Amino acid sequence: MEPTIWIFLIAFGLTALRSLAQFLMIDQRKIKIYRNKIEKWQKLRDKAQKEQNPRLLRKVESQKSRIQRFQEEIAKATWKPMCLFFLPFLVVFWAIQILFPNPIPTGFGTPQGWFLSRFFASDGLKPTWYYVLANIASNTLVTVIFQLLGLIEKTPGGMGMGMGGGR
Repeated sequence: MEPTIWIFLIAFGLTALRSLAQFLMIDQRKIKIYRNKIEKWQKLRDKAQKEQNPRLLRKVESQKSRIQRFQEEIAKATWKPMCLFFLPFLVVFWAIQILFPNPIPTGFGTPQGWFLSRFFASDGLKPTWYYVLANIASNTLVTVIFQLLGLIEKTPGGMGMGMGGGR
């Protein structure tokens, strides 16, 4: 089978696994509630700063530590899946370099001294960089699939894969 297909399948599989793990490991409802509270607080803070209302400024300041706790919990929750998949992604990068030593043909040559030369071999794209591009494409594809399955919400102006996407 073609290296391009193998690398894309690897990228798609790992992206799907990572997204599923993120969906399963994080309490989506709690994160959504925290994000809504943070957003309301930020609007109140902006209003208080704009109006320079001392009463509102005190209220915002008194809620600041609570909001920071929410932000810390969101950060901790989103780090769990990342930590779980960090080492496997490094292993995949290493394996791709060993299993696919030849460049992936791109159909166009690269000029000598071109600023993107480190990503390209003289006759194609280096496999690890093809994997990065395939991973970006896979992420988009997995997002659409998860949205169609109802696992994540569609977000205005975004694909919804981030934690702000209602996952």
